[in-house]
Amino acid sequence: MNVRGIKLNGENKMNWNLVEINKQLKSKSPSEIVTWALEFSEKPVVTTNFRPYEAAILHAVSKEKADIKVIWCDTGYNTPNTYTHAEELINRLKLNIQLYVPKQTTGHRDVVLGIPDVTDPNHKVFTEQVKLEPFKRAMKAHRPICGLLIYVKDKRLLETA
Repeated sequence: MNVRGIKLNGENKMNWNLVEINKQLKSKSPSEIVTWALEFSEKPVVTTNFRPYEAAILHAVSKEKADIKVIWCDTGYNTPNTYTHAEELINRLKLNIQLYVPKQTTGHRDVVLGIPDVTDPNHKVFTEQVKLEPFKRAMKAHRPICGLLIYVKDKRLLETA
């Protein structure tokens, strides 16, 4: 299988050599990488928590596929600046936000569990409640074949915004 010049080992995505695919994509522009990912994706999504650099990739992805589902797993513990930033990006880029929040409110959790330190055994419970469970629920609901997880390692992504 060959998608935009990138050789894939067979139809079964579990057999793909991700190291080789990454080598082949390394010389591509951010726009080419996004286009490539979207072309072989059956049900693409992009995830975000609206950190500052994520604006670049949200812009790049929404430019290529305006209606892409943008999964936001909001812990409920963001700063006012993060929520302001999120609303500005949602409106500016016309993002198709799919919001997932923990099943327990922050107010209730703060009373019964608090925000445990990473050394506290309850931190695992906290992480499951505010991060993992909403993300698992989102993945189960959307069942993406390819997700564009936002992780800006390559500064070239920032040039697309």
